[in-house]
Amino acid sequence: NSEFVTLKSGIIVEKRGDEYILGGDMILSPMQLKALDEKGNLSGEDGKTKDNPDTTIHPVFNIPVAAVEKKVGTLPRNLGMNADPYRLWAMVRFTYGPSILNQPNKDYFINGIKLALNHIQDNTNVRFYNATGQPTVDPTWGFAYPYIEINYVGNLSASSSSHIGRRPEGGKQELKLADFAFPNPPFDNDYSTIVHELCHAIGMMHEQNRPDRDQYVSIKTNNLTTKGLAQFTKVTTNYSYFGAYDFSSIMGYDSYTSSTDHVNNTSLPMYTKLNGDPIVSGTLLSSLDKIWLNN
Repeated sequence: NSEFVTLKSGIIVEKRGDEYILGGDMILSPMQLKALDEKGNLSGEDGKTKDNPDTTIHPVFNIPVAAVEKKVGTLPRNLGMNADPYRLWAMVRFTYGPSILNQPNKDYFINGIKLALNHIQDNTNVRFYNATGQPTVDPTWGFAYPYIEINYVGNLSASSSSHIGRRPEGGKQELKLADFAFPNPPFDNDYSTIVHELCHAIGMMHEQNRPDRDQYVSIKTNNLTTKGLAQFTKVTTNYSYFGAYDFSSIMGYDSYTSSTDHVNNTSLPMYTKLNGDPIVSGTLLSSLDKIWLNN
C-alpha cells in the first residue's frame, strides 16, 4: 500500500511503507527528504544553481590545468577524501543481498546484474567494487562504509527502486530489483532496468524531470493518475545535465505504459514529443548518458 504526500515545497512524493519515493523509483534518504521538503531540492542548498564541472582543474591530476600544461610541481598519483560528503561515489561499492544469495538459482540473478555492471564499466569511467562478504564498517576507525546492497524483491506491483546517488548519511543503501528486471534467459541486451537503477544509485535522475523538458515534450496530464503525475516532477534547482533533451536516454520513460496505476487509459500516452510522436526510451546507455557519468 502507498499514499502520496505533498511536501512543504509543493513536490509530491510517494510514501511506500517506511520509504519515501520520488519519481516512482528513487528512494529518498532522510536527509534528502528533509531537503526536498524544506528547500525543494535534494541538497538543501538555496538558489537556482546549475552544477557545472570545474574546467580549471585537471580531471586526472586534480591540480590546475595550467600547472599540468607548464609542468609546474609534482603531479599527484592518488588523492585524499572527497571534500563534500554529499557528492558522488569515488568507486561504487556494492554487495549482493541475502534475497539474491539465498535464491536456489542465484547465479541467474548475479549473471544478469553483472551484465549491467559491465555495460556501465565498459562504456564509462565508473567502476564497481564487489564487497559481498566483506566488512561494512571500517575495522580500525569504526565508520560505516557507503555501499549499495542489491536485492531481489520478487513480483511486486511496485517498481524496482534505488536511492539517488550516494546517501549523504553514508552506510548501506538498498537497490531493489523486481521480476521484470530479470527477463527469461538469455539476457542478451535486455538488462535495461538494472542499468537504469544502477544509474540512479550513481546519481542520475529521469530525463523527463529536466527543468527544460517542456521545450521538448508534452505531458498528458489528463491521462495521468496522481501516481503518474508524480513521475513528472521537474528538478529546477541544484541540477547537472549535458546537451539537449535525450530521447535515447536509458533514464527516460516510454510514452506508453501498461500500468493502470499511472494512467487512466493505457491506450493513450503519458507524454509525447512536442510533435505528438511517441517516445521510446533507450535500453542501453546513450552517448549523453555516458557523458554525464564520465563528467
